Amino acid sequence: MHKPKALFLTLTAVSLASVALAADAIPNWAAPAVWSPTRAEGVRTLSDATPPLPFIGLPPCRIIDTRGNGAPIQGGIFTGGSDVRSYVIPPICGVPSGVAAVSLNFTITGPGQTTAGFLLAWPTGGAVPPVSILNWDHVPAQVANAAVVPTNGAGSITVNVSAPTHLIVDINGYYASTPTTSNDFFSVINSGLYAIYGQTSNTGAFAAGVYGTVTAGSANGVYGNSSSTSDGTAGVFGLASATTGKNIGVAGETDSASDGTRGVFGVATATTGTTTGVRGDTFSTSPNARGVFGVSRATAGSGIGVLGVTGSSTGGIGVAGQLQNSAGAAIDAGALGSAFGVASDSTGALWGVFSAGNLGAMGANHFVEPHSSDPRGWPASNPS
Repeated sequence: MHKPKALFLTLTAVSLASVALAADAIPNWAAPAVWSPTRAEGVRTLSDATPPLPFIGLPPCRIIDTRGNGAPIQGGIFTGGSDVRSYVIPPICGVPSGVAAVSLNFTITGPGQTTAGFLLAWPTGGAVPPVSILNWDHVPAQVANAAVVPTNGAGSITVNVSAPTHLIVDINGYYASTPTTSNDFFSVINSGLYAIYGQTSNTGAFAAGVYGTVTAGSANGVYGNSSSTSDGTAGVFGLASATTGKNIGVAGETDSASDGTRGVFGVATATTGTTTGVRGDTFSTSPNARGVFGVSRATAGSGIGVLGVTGSSTGGIGVAGQLQNSAGAAIDAGALGSAFGVASDSTGALWGVFSAGNLGAMGANHFVEPHSSDPRGWPASNPS
């Protein structure tokens, strides 16, 4: 094997572990939040661009110990020189198949060291890297360093240690495009306005800022939750910024027939503040542009496009609509299923429909006007 060109460099991003590492300890160490494979130099097209892969953490776990000690992979002391070994990591320590890279901590330790040396690691079948992960210039030595090592796509890496020594390798996570076990998940945490923000400028009919789907059980296609009491916070906020076309800020879909399933479900759990469970905005001036749009496509049954419910009989509103002027001031409003509002004749809630301004209708108006002299409120001609 050739002599590396540089000392203490990892293949990609590095997080140093303690050099004075106790050989039998399993430490934890910081790993980069994302990882991208190395690309050749030169001009690249847009189709070459791929998003970085997120880090999925695992409890620190020992995968290799050539001294034995009950490690899943052992194999005896490295003899140096051309002693090159390949290791398939999955399913050791819960690492799933198909991971693109792994976050590892390498430690060399005696007894058995006889000369200075270096350690290399690379994806099995790939090119030998020009830089080393570990170097030591005296014996006995105990040196540790952490590195992100790409795999060959099947979770296999290759390690070469140039001098006689024992090797310990620990893992604390991996990089993959999706979580590959039911216990893994992606977590996005932000102390600002949005934990997840979705936006699309595509004018296609089904373009979506955020799209979620669920096919079974009482699950959620998209679930958003805000516990902030500040005005304007959002559990889920989607924005379709195109001013034309049937673009969608947030799209949710469920194919389950079970009661309680949701295409989109948002909850704001704070008991104060003008918080929002689900919010939809549109800036389009085209006819029928919607901030929130609900459709019941069932051709039979009591389907509801949008349902608003309130449990408060002391001012709650199931569905509220407000008309604002160009300065953002309310100039008219209406409510469905409302415990809010007092009519001009001082009649108070509860209301099926309440308008804070003029109430208009088109077509037949199916209601009766109480006769002023009838204390029951019925028309005088009512035979009952």
